[in-house]
Amino acid sequence: MSLLKRHQVNRISLGVQSFDTETRRGLGRRAEREQVIRTVERVRDAKMRTSVDLLYAIPGQTVEHFVEQVRTACEIGVDNVSQYRLKVFPNTPLKKAIDAGESLPQAARAEWTDMQLAGWDEAERHGYYRWNTKNFGKTEAERCRYTWTHYAPTDLVPTGCGAGGQIGLARFHTNRDLNAYCQHIREGRFPFSGATMGTMDALYLRKLRGLLQQKELDLAELGRRFGVDSERLHRETLDELAAKRLIELDGDTVRLTRLGVVWWPEVALSFKAKPGTIFF
Repeated sequence: MSLLKRHQVNRISLGVQSFDTETRRGLGRRAEREQVIRTVERVRDAKMRTSVDLLYAIPGQTVEHFVEQVRTACEIGVDNVSQYRLKVFPNTPLKKAIDAGESLPQAARAEWTDMQLAGWDEAERHGYYRWNTKNFGKTEAERCRYTWTHYAPTDLVPTGCGAGGQIGLARFHTNRDLNAYCQHIREGRFPFSGATMGTMDALYLRKLRGLLQQKELDLAELGRRFGVDSERLHRETLDELAAKRLIELDGDTVRLTRLGVVWWPEVALSFKAKPGTIFF
């Protein structure tokens, strides 16, 4: 910990996923509850901003179980709680176990929506506030700089294994394979794994979605930054989302409703454009 502080690391995010030992074993995690709590407390006591990731919609999980995980994190006193829905991908060990009947199926949408909202309520009961669709912080200082600058758009150079970054319209990643990543470092090479070239349309939409996801979107300011009339471009979409009570409109300001947070992926995809239709 002292080494990290010496190199000016000021925030550590821990992929706890769950404090429950049995649940952790089902996710392939070795550390037991007591060890995980001690690790989180050690980071907290080192006076570093501490964030923990928690998963909901784990097969067999109940609303009460997820709320208990959020409560544990809040009672430890972490600076931020990130709540993510478990996504089960094809050909993964968990997916194969579910298909073979060796694991309980994943919760249906109605069930994991209840978990998401209950976790939100529990965080707020402990004095945390929502600063984007997945994160709950104790103070304004917790707004992770990376999460904000990712949508700025700001040039970001990735350094960790499997990290992503962007320079201008180019988005690129480091190697996800730890052994290959370390080999590149030993050879004095940047652990580059691939890149894609984006468009101004994509950059604009990423900025729009990012701002809306993180509390509110100022359409006038967004339009000034990109030199377009954002309100005119998205009038029809805005009216449709407002009619469904997914967003609130206050002049040029757009905010997600509680329902809009739950349906965020669908809200985000509502803002779309064919290549070249915004910028020519």
